[in-house]
Amino acid sequence: MLPYFEIRAVTVGPVRVPVQPLLASLGVLTAHALFLWRARRWGLDVEKASWLSLTMVAVGVTCAFLFRWAYLPGALERDPWIWLKTTSGAASFGGIAGGLLGAALYGRLRGLSTLEYLDALASVFPAGWIFGRIGCSLIHDHPGLRSEHLLAVRYPDFPRWDLAVVEVLFLAGILIPLFGWLGRKKRAPGSMLGMFLLIYGVFRVWLDVLHVDPPRYFGWTVDQLAYGPMALVGALLLTRTRVGRS
Repeated sequence: MLPYFEIRAVTVGPVRVPVQPLLASLGVLTAHALFLWRARRWGLDVEKASWLSLTMVAVGVTCAFLFRWAYLPGALERDPWIWLKTTSGAASFGGIAGGLLGAALYGRLRGLSTLEYLDALASVFPAGWIFGRIGCSLIHDHPGLRSEHLLAVRYPDFPRWDLAVVEVLFLAGILIPLFGWLGRKKRAPGSMLGMFLLIYGVFRVWLDVLHVDPPRYFGWTVDQLAYGPMALVGALLLTRTRVGRS
């Protein structure tokens, strides 16, 4: 069983910095740098890749905060301005969906087909995404069901799953090595993005079974409503890619 330890902030000179936003920011910078590196390796326009990345970050961060209310049923009724507050946290699905929306807007405004660029980003995205999940695992803001499993965390009250820890293990053990290997060569447009959306979407739907009383709408949990369609979009992208090559 994994030990429980908590780190909520680090001291940098005279400033005390919250660890989760710090690691999330480091993850964004890592993903951005790796994206430009991959774009260069694939022969893509690095300047366009840079502006695309910045647009995706801006829209993605905004949507991550806006989507947070979905995990707080009734919060809007109690406080109509909660969607403007960053202290209520951010939702990872909002960040991913918002990033893709930003890519669509950028492509529309610049008359650019972004699919190859999104493939390049998908091939390195897990290596940046893991930093944010490490931050969540250090502050333990995603406690799960009770468990005596070897990979459960020994919380102060009782052993339980830590969903962020499970995701870190999934990213480090499967997704990062897999996409690092697949990204060594340029593939059919849409294939890398499709694989990421499908694999990560299915994983998050599965991970939802470890949640403690997740919020529901019409009998479905938020993650089922969000990541289920994400996985479906990924499958459709892969189907389209396969049909296009035949």
